[in-house]
Amino acid sequence: MNLRVLLILLTVLTLAGGQVRAALDMSWEPATTAGIGRSETYRQARRALEEERWDDAAGLFEQVVAEGGEEAAGALYWQAYAQHRGGRSLDALEGVRRLQAEYPESSWVDDAKALELDIRPPDERAVREVLRQEDRERREERTEVRQEVRDRNAEQRDLDEETELKLYALNSLMNTNPERAVPVLEEFLAGDQPIELKERALFVLANGGGPEGRRILREVATGDRHPELRMKAINYLGVSGAPGEELLELYRAASSREVKAAALEAMMVGGDRVELGQIAANEGDRELKERAIQMLAVAGGREQLRELYAHETDPDLKETLLESTVVSGDRELLRQVLESSTDPEEQKKAIHLMGVAGGSSEDLLTLYRRDPRPDVKEAVLEAMMVAGRRDGLLEIARLESDRELEKHAIHMLGVSGGRREIRELYATETDPELREALLETAVVSGDAGLLEDALARTSDVDEQEKIIGLLGVTGRKSSGVLLELYRRDPERRIKEKVLGALMVAGDAESLLEIVRSETDRDLKREALRNLSLVDSDAAERFFSEILER
Repeated sequence: MNLRVLLILLTVLTLAGGQVRAALDMSWEPATTAGIGRSETYRQARRALEEERWDDAAGLFEQVVAEGGEEAAGALYWQAYAQHRGGRSLDALEGVRRLQAEYPESSWVDDAKALELDIRPPDERAVREVLRQEDRERREERTEVRQEVRDRNAEQRDLDEETELKLYALNSLMNTNPERAVPVLEEFLAGDQPIELKERALFVLANGGGPEGRRILREVATGDRHPELRMKAINYLGVSGAPGEELLELYRAASSREVKAAALEAMMVGGDRVELGQIAANEGDRELKERAIQMLAVAGGREQLRELYAHETDPDLKETLLESTVVSGDRELLRQVLESSTDPEEQKKAIHLMGVAGGSSEDLLTLYRRDPRPDVKEAVLEAMMVAGRRDGLLEIARLESDRELEKHAIHMLGVSGGRREIRELYATETDPELREALLETAVVSGDAGLLEDALARTSDVDEQEKIIGLLGVTGRKSSGVLLELYRRDPERRIKEKVLGALMVAGDAESLLEIVRSETDRDLKREALRNLSLVDSDAAERFFSEILER
């Protein structure tokens, strides 16, 4: 096997802890959308992302989301990605859910679903098994990697021939005679080699060195040998399948918070839930305790997390433990809290997390029906929206007798993108107030078609005015309908309402067309007034020409 294949393969596998995915994600967005035509805030956010300034990137993307427009869906995805990489898994999951709810037809939805799987792994999937599976898959793809390496030969010229031969020989020896390879690798680590090559040697030891390989990793991890490789060795101890007791001993012996944090991550990789549970229960350092809880959740330690929650009295730590259920997927703990807690805020927090964790409609409907308090019912409706449970929201909107709760359910349907459900409700609703609420929700869900259909079917001028105003809020997608209505409707109130709607929609072209064709002096003046409020190049050119006369 060509040595350059080995180098690339080792590099890819060494980065398997997340950097490869980040590199792929950062390069996925086409050049036409990655920078060209983007707002300055969006470009700043992308730079922060590329520099791994996760909090800065998340904050900047949040500004882009707040501004709305064509960049909002992509900004929501990258905000969630930055939050995930920055350790804010709960916020990231909320962003993913919001993207799927508010932009269901966006091309970013599939990416959001994939990101959700990264944040909240499937139940009982051991991280170590994932890494090993990735290793096996990459071994099967060596032919493709070989071609890739040929294309990148120029990047490897800094490695001299002797070092290449050494790495080739080490890898070959490990595959054919591991017992002989381990002492050779030990000598390689002791030699005068670049640190990058020593790290790759550690990787080889972790993946095929057996007990002797782990012994060397352990010695490096304790800092007795090669302190510059200590953090990498701790990481590879988890990959190598080192017993949890060894990692726990390493954790307890360490004085550095950085080393302890690395040991926690190694335990997570190794699936050492018992040891992580012990640390989470007994650690006095608040930051490390919370980190242990996070790692325990990623490792799927549901039983340990439930035990910790049952005995925890600190409100902030109880909240951290509750939030961990989103990552661990433990809805049962949330159910237990909802059944036993008497604290309203704790109950609402658990309800919200049930939504973030993707709670079923059945569970959420049971909560809704069981609790008579309006604020709790509203929390359940919002959880249904976050979880995308439109069937549950539709059922409540149809059967709820409380007018405000019914309207709240309708609004949540709109936020979750329930266009079909909103149309079903509107088709059978006779109450004017609720019909109006449903039309307003069509704006939230982006269903201009429902508004256009309703406008075509009604002859009530007051209702027409209301719908025209809502069409303006949906943007320029309905400008053609509004312009046609302006031309054919003799009612002055309707014409004035259309002018206002076109201004709200930012449609300078339609307003200019009316200005140039309208013969009614007052309507023309009203069209000019609305045009002057539109921020567009067409409007600016029109008024500049007037000033230059």
